[in-house]
Formats: sequence, structure tokens, C-alpha cells
Amino acid sequence: MNRVAEYMDVDPVDLRLRFYEEARPEFEGMMAEGSAGLYGKVGNKHEIWLELNTLEDPLRAVATLAHEIGHVLLLGERRISPDEEDHEMLTDLITVYMGMGLFPANMVMQENYWDDGPVSGWSM
Repeated sequence: MNRVAEYMDVDPVDLRLRFYEEARPEFEGMMAEGSAGLYGKVGNKHEIWLELNTLEDPLRAVATLAHEIGHVLLLGERRISPDEEDHEMLTDLITVYMGMGLFPANMVMQENYWDDGPVSGWSM
């Protein structure tokens, strides 16, 4: 997290990394639905929450960290309101502006093959 924050000109001292866990998919290897990360501010610290399964894919972890640190820049520094209809799109855009856009862009489309005994599948 510190390295991503520094690349995006955010002081890592102001951040706190936390973890949470959502339900796993039915079959090992299937893509999980739900969030990969969350952002919140508690006192003077910006909390970045990563879903534990995100750590299994380094590209996804960096993309998620960049997105959540984008929230620090926009919401945490009060550049936009959380009520803005397009604040998630602006958060995606600021990752590009801050030089980290390659990571979320590469997460947009991924092939995934999974196999769990007699059951297998593919998704994109």
C-alpha cells in the first residue's frame, strides 16, 4: 500500500490498511461477486479496506489499492462530494491521472478458468 500511495502523491502515514472477508464462490477458482476494497475516514486517518481474496491476485490488489487511494484524493481531501453521481467514475479516472491507470485497465477484462472435481467452467 505504501508504494502505491507514494506513486499517487499520498502520504502513507495518513493511511490505515484493514482487511475484511466476503463469502467465497461456490467452486474454487470461480470469480467472486462483491467488492474488492472499501474506503472510509476515521478521525484523521483514511482507512483502506481490502477484501482478503483480493490478495490472491497481485494485479487486482494493486488496482484496488489505486482505486481506494483515489478515494483519498477525491473524497478524503474534499475535492468532490460522496453524493456526486459519478464519483466512482471520477475515482477510476484519477488513477489514470496519477499514473496508476494501467492496473485498473488491465482488470477490466480477464479470462478465468476453474475446476472443482467433476465441475469446471470458464468466465471472462
